Parts: sequence; C-alpha cells; structure tokens
Amino acid sequence: MTLPQILRILWARRKTIVGFAVVLFSLALAVSLLVPKTYKATADILINLGSADVISGTVAPHAALAAKVATEVDVVESRRVALTVVHILRLGEDEQWLRRWRDEAAGRGDVNVWIAAELLKDLAVRADAEGSVIRVNYEADTAEGAAQLANTFVQAYLNTATVLQVDPARQNAEFFAERIESARVYLEQAKQRLSEYQKQNNIIDVSDRFDVENERLASLSRELVQLESQAAEVLSRDPNNKRRSALPEVLSNPVVQSLRQSLADAEANLSRLSQRLGVQHPTYIAQVEQVNSLRGKLDAEIDRQATAIVQAGQVTTKRTREIARALEEQRRRVIELKEFRDQMDLMRNEIDNAQKSYELISERGTINSLATENRQTNASILAPATVPLKPASPNLILNSVFGGLLGALIGAAIALFGESSRPRVRSVADLTQAFDLPVLVSLPDGNLGVGKRGNSRGSRVLPSISHLGSSSASTPRLENKS
Repeated sequence: MTLPQILRILWARRKTIVGFAVVLFSLALAVSLLVPKTYKATADILINLGSADVISGTVAPHAALAAKVATEVDVVESRRVALTVVHILRLGEDEQWLRRWRDEAAGRGDVNVWIAAELLKDLAVRADAEGSVIRVNYEADTAEGAAQLANTFVQAYLNTATVLQVDPARQNAEFFAERIESARVYLEQAKQRLSEYQKQNNIIDVSDRFDVENERLASLSRELVQLESQAAEVLSRDPNNKRRSALPEVLSNPVVQSLRQSLADAEANLSRLSQRLGVQHPTYIAQVEQVNSLRGKLDAEIDRQATAIVQAGQVTTKRTREIARALEEQRRRVIELKEFRDQMDLMRNEIDNAQKSYELISERGTINSLATENRQTNASILAPATVPLKPASPNLILNSVFGGLLGALIGAAIALFGESSRPRVRSVADLTQAFDLPVLVSLPDGNLGVGKRGNSRGSRVLPSISHLGSSSASTPRLENKS
C-alpha cells in the first residue's frame, strides 16, 4: 500500500477518524476534570564547597563536589529527614494521618515511620550533573500543603545535616577530653619522677657538674702522667748505687761543688807539702787531716743529696699512687654522673614527648570542641518553595490534545484495517493495480454523460469488457466517488 493510497483511504474515512478523535478528546478532558488536582512546590538548596572550613580552615577539592551533592541528595531522601518532618509538623498527632494509618496499615508498626514512608512517596529530589544546586520537589493535594512540605523537608535536611556534622565532633570531643586528662596526668607523673630522681641523687644540674668533674678527671690524668714520668726517671737513676756522685742533682749542687773544689785544693796543697816537708811533718799531717775532713764532708753532702733524691722519689711515688686512686675515684664519679645524665636525659625526653602529646591532643580537642558549637553547614536555602498558582497535574490541555491525537491514531488504524479486509477502488491507479488491465475510458461520476451534475461530480472508470467476467470474488469493488 502506497502513501497516496493511504492518504486517500484516510480522507475517505475522515469522519470515522474525526469521530474517534473527538470521543477520546472529550474523554480525556472529562477525566482530567474529574481527577483530583495535584500541586507541586519546589525548593532549591545550594551546596557550597568553595569556602574554607571555619574550624580547620581547609578547602574541599572541587572534585569532591559531585560526590558531596549526590550524598546530600540521598540525605534529603532519607527516612531520618522524613521522620524529622513528621516531628516538626507533628503529623503523628494529626487525625487524618492516624485514620489513614489505621485503614491502610491496620494500625501496625510505628505511625511516625509509616507517615515518613508515605511522605517520601511524593518527594522527588534531583541535582544537576555538574551543578551544586539540589531541587526538592513535593506534590500534594493542596498548593499550601505542597509548599509547606517542600520547605519543611528543606528545613529538616538542614537540621539533620547540622546534627550529622555535630554528632561526630561531639563524640570526638568526648574522646579527646578523656585523652587530654590522661596525657596531662602522664606529663605530671613524668615531671614528678624526674624531680624525685634529682632529689634522691642530690642533682641540681647534672650537665654543669658533669663538665666540671670531667675536667677534673682530665687534670688528674695529666698530673698522674707527669708524676709517673718523674718516678720513672728517679727509679732509672737508682740513687742507692755506688755512682751517686755522678747524679746530675749532686753534681749541680753548689755545696757539693764547693766541697769538691776545697778538696781538690787541699789535695793539691798536700801533694806539695809531701814533696817539700815530708809525710812526717806536722804541717803535712795537719793537711792530711784537713783533706780527710773535706772528703768526709763531701761524702756526707753527697749522701744527704742522694737521700733527698730518694725521699723525693718516694714522695713522688706516694703522690703518684694517691693521684692514681684519686683518678680512679674521679673516673668512677664521672661514669656515675654520666649514668645520671643519661637517665635524666631519658626522663627529659619522656617529659618532652609527653608535653608534645599533651599539646597535640589539646589542640585536636579544642578543634573538636569548637566543632560541636559550629552550626554552619555547606548547605543553604537558595530559594524556598512558594505556593504554586496552578496544579501540576492533571494538565487539561496536554491530556486533551494527547487524547485527541490518540483517538485520531485509533481511527486511522481502524480505517486502514477495514480497508485491508475489504479493499475499494478509489482511483485509476487502484484499478490498474488490482486487475493489471489497461483503462479504456474514464466516465464522469454520477449519471453517465447526463447533465451538468455528472460532469461536475467526476467520472467512472471501466476496465476492458472482455476481462470483467473473469474477476474473482476478491476483486476490489468499484466505488462511486460521490
């Protein structure tokens, strides 16, 4: 079936099509007038993540905006927000809602939860894919009710968002309050342990004392080395041997040198007297006595000097032993002070760590304590819902037009179906296509060739005479165009 044939069929059955269109148009209009009107109110919420947090000062990344908006949409549609709306409007005490709950739910369950579920059925929340505005749409039987419920849902959402923000901060604040007290007690105990340790060991400033004792240890060590060197030198000379007179201290002694000189002069004089006077001469004998006296004095002085050296060596040895004992005691004291210093350093490090931990926990506790007082959220009301002036449904014009178009389509479908079951010839092309015969003549519609009416009404079309008798029962009927 070609498009021109379809158009001719639709035009031929235009009354049927128009009839169906008028019927369905009227039906749609009547139904729209009889169906209860529904009003829709819209409130807009702005989610702002571009400003810094008033407590922490941080700014959320722009990439988190889409996830934040999607999460907030879920919060608006949550049961918690709906229950908040029920409590704000006190719908659980409303007789109409109670009657509906008894009729539809048979009085089972919590009435507030049931009302919240019913409210969510008429709630529609959507957000732009790239925007930060959430639109809260609510449909109700009355315009005032729709606006009230839309605004109440927005207010309930803001209240819930504030609670969701404050509750974790309050829990964190309570946790940090306990931790702050524990950290403070630990810090005080660490300081008390250091103070008691200093009192027990009579330590005021172990660092300065350690430096002084360490310097004393170095001084004693140097003195001991010097004394040991002197003692070794004395022992190497061996003042008790027969060569005591050759000791440098003896040779350099002025008394010894004077006695040596006097002895040398006396011996020289004795040699001269022995040659001049003889050994029996009284003068020679007197000179011999003088020489012996000087030699005795020299030996005595040498013995005295050697004894002094021995005594000096003994003193040096004794002093060396004393310095060695003092050095050992000083070393022990320095090691003890080092242990004290190390222990006190550990205690001071413990105090420093406890102080840092206390300050960090106090800072976090202060931030969470401030967060519990923060009632500002990233959401704000961009545009509250207003009372709608026209109902959102039913749409009289749209429904009526849709009904008329549906009726026209149904009428056209019926016309085409009827034509396919009983085809008709409405043009020369239909006849040619049906019989596959050439057209001999086309006559005017109406009486054949009679009067003006026949000429003006059109013409009749006749196929070849020899083939008319052979057409089957399904052959299309010739239809008068009138």
